[in-house]
Amino acid sequence: FGDEHKRLRVVFPVNIREGSIWHEIPYGAVERGEGEYPAVNWIDFSRKDYGVTLINRGIPGNSVVENVMMLTLLRSIDAMYLSAPIGELRLIKLAKSYLEKSGRYFIYYEMGPKALEKGLHVFEYSLYPHEKTWREAKSYKMALEFNCPLIVVKTKKHKGVLPREYSFLSLDSPHAVLTVLKKSSKGDGVLVRFYEAEGTAGEAKIVFFRKIVSAYKTNLLEEKLESLAVSDRSLSVEIGPFEIVTISMRVEK
Repeated sequence: FGDEHKRLRVVFPVNIREGSIWHEIPYGAVERGEGEYPAVNWIDFSRKDYGVTLINRGIPGNSVVENVMMLTLLRSIDAMYLSAPIGELRLIKLAKSYLEKSGRYFIYYEMGPKALEKGLHVFEYSLYPHEKTWREAKSYKMALEFNCPLIVVKTKKHKGVLPREYSFLSLDSPHAVLTVLKKSSKGDGVLVRFYEAEGTAGEAKIVFFRKIVSAYKTNLLEEKLESLAVSDRSLSVEIGPFEIVTISMRVEK
């Protein structure tokens, strides 16, 4: 790409009128109107019987206008839009900046080649037509599979130490998404975090490969909130619409 002062977009006219527009946000999804908004991995434009999900990989500028879905690939400009409160603004290289006042703020455009996006680019995105709405079509799962594909590693033939089927951890829920699995920051436990992805309350069951000695529901700072009942290698927890659930487990060594 070698142009300046241009925006490059891909455009998809779809056979949908007066549908609902949904954008993925961190740990959830939100319904929005027409216009350009950032989205994490996907946007969806659907009626009750049919819809289309536009999945991106690191290209967050999405929009829907009338029956047209658009994905902004790049903006090649030579002025970066910045703003700061008047009392905090430091005028550096004023000769190279365009300055204007807007209420309590100075808005200025830093001139120069820093925002030009010339060169070779590779963009990856996917269009996913589906029946019914994004919830029934599991658009969020399709977007995760697109953005986090399985990594294949070829090895030499050798005797394995694990059985043909084995699960380190499973999350049994039709609409919960696992986002964190790590060593706890407070002690030597295992931390699991997931969220409800469809805006529907339900139950989630965790099965670990070792016996769970104890488990606590915590906040995002890993501070204990309540004790959870465990049954050998598993535990179950109620999950609310778009709720983020963090569980700290102490497991048998």
